[in-house]
Amino acid sequence: MPPAVPTGLRVSASGEDFIEWTWNAVEEADGYDVQFSPNEAFTTEDEIIVRTGEELSYRRDSLSADTSAYLRVRSASGSGDGRITSDWSTHVTGMTTVPQPPPPPAPTGLRVSDRGENFIEWEWRPVPDVDGYLAEFSLSAAFTGSARRFETADTSLRIERLDPDTDGYLRVLSFVGSGSDRVRGEWSSVFAGTTERAPATPSTQFGSGTWLIGSDIEPGRYFTNPRDGCYWERLSGLGGTLADTIANKFISFNSPQEIVDIDPSDLAFNTDADCGTWDQSPESPPRAGTIPPGTWLVGEQVEPGFYAVDAGDGCYWERLSEFGGRGVEGVLANDFVSVGGRQLVEIERGDVGFSANQDCGTWQAITGATAGLPDGTTASETIETNRLLHETHRDRRRPH
Repeated sequence: MPPAVPTGLRVSASGEDFIEWTWNAVEEADGYDVQFSPNEAFTTEDEIIVRTGEELSYRRDSLSADTSAYLRVRSASGSGDGRITSDWSTHVTGMTTVPQPPPPPAPTGLRVSDRGENFIEWEWRPVPDVDGYLAEFSLSAAFTGSARRFETADTSLRIERLDPDTDGYLRVLSFVGSGSDRVRGEWSSVFAGTTERAPATPSTQFGSGTWLIGSDIEPGRYFTNPRDGCYWERLSGLGGTLADTIANKFISFNSPQEIVDIDPSDLAFNTDADCGTWDQSPESPPRAGTIPPGTWLVGEQVEPGFYAVDAGDGCYWERLSEFGGRGVEGVLANDFVSVGGRQLVEIERGDVGFSANQDCGTWQAITGATAGLPDGTTASETIETNRLLHETHRDRRRPH
């Protein structure tokens, strides 16, 4: 009685020039015959190959790529004239694979084309006749741990959601084909990029140097208690010329407080070491009813009203509408005392500031609108008289 027909005939492997078939063992078989054919006809001219009972596969080599071939199998028992065989199995078609194209070249010209605080964009030269690119990004130059891969048909790649001032590394390869038939080339050279640094938050405290407004320091009102020799400048340019200076001031005494208003339209502010540290917190106000040398806020640090002082030679004072330092633009009234003596001033409620140098000494508030004045004379009249007397005295001293 012949053995059973083999089952499970199938293609187990194939390549550009070979096909391999496999089948299930038949328990009572001593061996197998396989018949290979280039077509489905299976004539007597088609080769029959004998296999032993342990050989459950057959590989056909030296075939052309992308070619079909056919195989069927039968089992056998006995030997010689007593050898009997089963019927042939149903044939199974196999096919050699399509030949793979050569690997494409690695992309060239990889470079950083754009970057920001949280992204880096790379680009590279196109590789002719490829189907796409595989890019690999990493935060490590060794491409370990954090490496991520991106498939793209473009010749650029943008990596986002990065931290400011972060290094990133990219390499790219090109490929042809798709799926299991894809052929990849070699990796390009690695090109590093770095995200931009986040802009520094402008400070509201600074010392000597030149500072850009809006990036280094905030515009606004600043206070300091400088030493003799303090010099500052508000600047519209950095060319070092007089035309670049919006306003400036030289302070020739140890002042308990100086004030400056820096406008948002200013380009920069320059201050030397004698000015100390500027910040936006005013100094402690002077003792009530007094105004020492320096520059003070009216209403917050010194009260409006009438003040008197026994001034020394060279006393200079100003009532101010602002602290920009632009000469007469911010000066409501002022006076220079060339010859010392008693001086009076009325600080009005609409004034923003009052400034006086060390030659004036400390001003004292006058209690009552006309306190300490001659009978029938108002404080305003006395101030005006004081100004006229001063001008007359100054005229007398001029050479004729």
